[in-house]
Parts: sequence; C-alpha cells; structure tokens
Amino acid sequence: MKRQPLRHIIQTVFFILTLGLVSSVYTGIIAIAHAVCPNSVICFGVSGIKNGSFAFIPAIIAGLVFLVSTIFFGRFFCGYVCFFGTLNEFMYKLFHKKKNKSQKISPIYERKLNIVKYIVFSFTLVSVLFFTINLYQKVCPVMVVTTLNQIAWQSIIILIIFTIVAAISSRFWCRFLCPYATLMNIFQYFGKLLRIRRVMIHRNMEVCIDCLQCDKACPMNIVVSVDEVITDPNCIHCGECTSICPKPGALLEKMPIKKK
Repeated sequence: MKRQPLRHIIQTVFFILTLGLVSSVYTGIIAIAHAVCPNSVICFGVSGIKNGSFAFIPAIIAGLVFLVSTIFFGRFFCGYVCFFGTLNEFMYKLFHKKKNKSQKISPIYERKLNIVKYIVFSFTLVSVLFFTINLYQKVCPVMVVTTLNQIAWQSIIILIIFTIVAAISSRFWCRFLCPYATLMNIFQYFGKLLRIRRVMIHRNMEVCIDCLQCDKACPMNIVVSVDEVITDPNCIHCGECTSICPKPGALLEKMPIKKK
C-alpha cells in the first residue's frame, strides 16, 4: 500500500477512537479526555508533581513515550495520531481542494511566528503551576470538544476560532499553538545535542529538478527544496513531499548514516 492511503487509514482509526472516548463522556463511562491525552504530560503531569497526585498516569506515560520516540523518529505523532492535527488537516483540505490556489505564509514570517508556540507552552506550564487547572481547561481544545454538554462561553469562542483558522491555514494549531508539539521540538533539540540520529527527509541534489512541488505540498510550510537534509523539527513526516515528488529517489525519508 502507498504511503498516503496508509497514513490516512491510521489517522482515521485514531480519529474514530478519539471520538469514541468523547462519546463515552456522555454515556457515564469514566473517560475524562485528559486521562488519555498525551498533552497531560505537560498539564496534569506538572500539576501531579505539585499536588502529589498522579490520577493521569497512563496519559503521562503515553506522553513520555511519544516524546522519547520523537528523538529518534521526529513528530510522527502529529502526522498520524493526533486528533486535532487530523481535524485541522481535514478542515484545510475541505476548503483548499486545489493546492496551487492555497496561500502560504512567507518563510520569513513563518520563522517569526514560530516563537508563538513556545509562548503558549510557557503559558501552559505557568497556568498549571501557579493558577488552577480549571483556568487552563477553559482554553484547552481537548476540553472544548469533550465538554460540549457543559460548555462555557470561553470554550465556544475557542472552538469557533479553531475551526476558522484550521480552514484558512494548514495545520495552524500544529505549527504555532500546540504546547505538546513544542515539547516534542525541545526533545528533538536535546537529541541533537546528544548526537542521536533521527529520521529525516534527505534530498538527492543530483536527482532533484527544483520543481518546488515539495514546498507547495508541505502542510507545515517547511521549505524542503533548499537543504540537502531537512532538519526542521516541525516536520511531521506526513510524506506529502515525498509522495508528490515527480522524480523517484529525489526525496527519501531515512535515518542518516553514522559517520565514521
């Protein structure tokens, strides 16, 4: 099976599983969304240390497993598992069926806006450590989706904004807002410091014809057509660039060979 159809099947499976967890909130099953959300490693993980309570141990363990795997394989979680990543991707494709007509942010502004998710990440930690979890839950998109039966006006605003932005900009949440994505980037940075090899996109300069199709296809707005190795930690390994490439072997996703 080709890469993209397989990825979409995996995304659909995890998307349906997440919806199942959401529906369980209304059927009386003990299934608070954050109990299985990997982002709990940030919000409830920190609060657990603070309060001496670890009611969300499964989610925290899962979150740590994904974070450690990021050191070796990059942000596969975002491209295959994340509910909001899949939702954002679906919304964008729904309104941008013709990729050539899609408008992207300039790489210069992309780099500048990249700092926003680190600010959001810092706010998340501070809000959990020094305020209350309830305050953070009012702006957390996971809680917005899973508490529709007792939704607050703040949640309605967040849900509307998220939907509009998802339709306008490709994976805006993944690129600029997600605190868990930020933590994955930080783990990749530490992996780089420890010189741990990570799966990355490699560009064969001799085969590449510089058609720039990879740049247009990348949902994370990464400029693929410039460097020989795509080291950008925001890469979600979705395979959009390698799938659209007209020259076989021009773009390869692999672990770099260890230099002797």
